Amino acid sequence: MQGSGKIVKQTRQVGSFNGLSLAVPGSVELRIGDTEGVTVEADDNLLPLLETVVEGNTLKIRPARRNLNLQSTSIRVVVQARAIERLALGGSGNIESDALRGRALEVDIGGSGSIKLKGVESESLAVSLGGSGDLKAGRGTVGALTVSIGGSGDVDLGRVAANRASVTVAGSGEATVWPRNELSVTIAGSGDVNYYGDPRVSKSTVGSGDVKRIGAAPL
Repeated sequence: MQGSGKIVKQTRQVGSFNGLSLAVPGSVELRIGDTEGVTVEADDNLLPLLETVVEGNTLKIRPARRNLNLQSTSIRVVVQARAIERLALGGSGNIESDALRGRALEVDIGGSGSIKLKGVESESLAVSLGGSGDLKAGRGTVGALTVSIGGSGDVDLGRVAANRASVTVAGSGEATVWPRNELSVTIAGSGDVNYYGDPRVSKSTVGSGDVKRIGAAPL
């Protein structure tokens, strides 16, 4: 459905959540703080068709009906959360988030969307990309980093220091990481893995993919 062009804003009450899933072609600003809430800005005829519901501790932003194609460049959502452990993005939307902190964090991008994190602090971070989506994060530290790319997506975690990292690329995707101790890489296709530091490196490559050291540490 095509948006009318008349933009309206609505504040919505939601239950407690620690995960966020976006499945509409919109932009989400994720703010981490002491409150929880959702503010939706969209075309007036699309607003009733945008669903914001908590299921399984995950706030889901999605069309109100299956197979409903929302066509608008004006959908914007501000999400306030106390903590987020899981981010999921499907389609062409994008999420910009405050720094995430938690024991175990998960990021899943399935489509052409992008996620930008101001930073990340966690014992473990698991990233999964399917399609042409992108993930980029500011400075942070994690214990164990796992990256899986199936397609042409890019993961830029070059400013996130990890004790150890495991990266799998199937396709033409690219990953940049900063493992301090260990790096394990599996590439099947033309994908590339770039890394900072001097970790112990184990690699298995099939195809034209490459594993390359790009410096001692990020600038």
